[in-house]
Amino acid sequence: MMVQPRSIFLVLLLLVPWLPVSADDAVTPHVAFDAPQGYVQESGAVVLTGTANVPLNEVAWELRDVATDAVLLNGSFLETVTPDGDNTWTWSHNLSVPETGCSCTFTVVQGSVTAELVLYLGAAGSWAPVWIPNGFESIEHDGHPHSTKMDNLSMDSVHHSVILNGVDPVVVELPLIFPPQRLNGSTVEIQRCEASSNGVCTSPITVLMLPIQDTEASASITFTPEQWSPEGHWSVTSMVVIDSVLSRSTSVTWEVLHDVTPPTASIESPATANESERVLVLINATDPTSGQVHLADLRTTAPDGVVTVLDHGVNSLEASFSPHLAGRWLIEATVQDGAGLNTVVARNLQVSNLPPEGNIRFNGALVTPGDRLQVYSGESFILDASGSLDTGNDALSLHHVWWIDVDGRLSGLEQLTEERFQTPGTYEIRFQIVDDDGASDEILFSLEVVEGDDSLAEVAFVAPLVLLLVGIGITTLFILRTKSKSTDIPTWPGEVES
Repeated sequence: MMVQPRSIFLVLLLLVPWLPVSADDAVTPHVAFDAPQGYVQESGAVVLTGTANVPLNEVAWELRDVATDAVLLNGSFLETVTPDGDNTWTWSHNLSVPETGCSCTFTVVQGSVTAELVLYLGAAGSWAPVWIPNGFESIEHDGHPHSTKMDNLSMDSVHHSVILNGVDPVVVELPLIFPPQRLNGSTVEIQRCEASSNGVCTSPITVLMLPIQDTEASASITFTPEQWSPEGHWSVTSMVVIDSVLSRSTSVTWEVLHDVTPPTASIESPATANESERVLVLINATDPTSGQVHLADLRTTAPDGVVTVLDHGVNSLEASFSPHLAGRWLIEATVQDGAGLNTVVARNLQVSNLPPEGNIRFNGALVTPGDRLQVYSGESFILDASGSLDTGNDALSLHHVWWIDVDGRLSGLEQLTEERFQTPGTYEIRFQIVDDDGASDEILFSLEVVEGDDSLAEVAFVAPLVLLLVGIGITTLFILRTKSKSTDIPTWPGEVES
């Protein structure tokens, strides 16, 4: 009796790994080292250990000398990989210390997952500062000295952008690993030149030496605007770190933008427009210093105070909108340059309301001002004003008013039928169409309701009489014409006249 429940349990157990995992429960694949960055081993065998949350079944690894970029050792498997439960593994690998020593990186690659560890192996004389295998996010001055974050760049392409857009210095944390006891007293040698926006030097290269500050076990340097004058792009063609025993790191390239001048901008758009009319807004913007501008924000403020942010493309300097209210609109644009400096410009737009156009149909026929309509009492008809026109924003809010003679007023009705005109007589009608701004149009006409019974009796009597008279006339004419023809026929002598 226990076979079936146990079988179901085993099937469910096999299906668990295939169940969908929510984004919150997803784990980022990684391979990690137990040793810290800058691990030191002067002699003997190096035993590296770590963990992973991906199967290490297609591993590639290498030991590379940072100074020469030469691969000293490589392989296609780790010496030990042990399952640790819950889709985790522990691993270890042994390396021999190179005889010449090195500032090295040990790299493990499993599929799309990469992990690197900086090692100082062998004789200390071969060691030097190493740019760790991470890059930076751009550093932007916000009025106070501050540091960077490091993010996803390889060892041989460390690149950095520093923006100076104020008068205060900018402190930049360097992504460096130093040999033991060599950070204090280190300097940075910077070779730089004034450059175009694409990094091409436009002036001779000069050298700038900056001290490295040791703050909370991290290395940083300070950029001051005075050191990077005049304003514009600067290309750092080489940046080398020199530690306290004069060992030199490899060279990396940086960029510096010194820009304290906001961009210039203006709004090009019509000064006037009508409600619901499409208005094109074009932003003219330039920034000679950074060579870069983009539209950070474009918005309108309606006469009723409602603010609307206009949608525009990422690299576009234009947008359009259709104003729905009459009155003064405010268009505001915020333009940002390559250094993050903003310029806000504004322009007024006067929007006019177009009055509505009245339209009435009498049983489908167009009614024009001054028309005199006639209908028999009891006859069905429709006065339809639903075809009255206005701009798109007002079309749904039009107000229909019918004035019948002096005192009659009907409001909110698009159609009138014979039910409103039961009594025979002449009705003077004024139709008025009004929009939400109070603008209006009107049509004046008259409607005569004729007594239905008298008209029908008159038609019933006169029509047969007319037909009878017409018939008698035609018969008489025919007889006269026939008689006239018979008297004109000649006869022979002796022939009896007929």
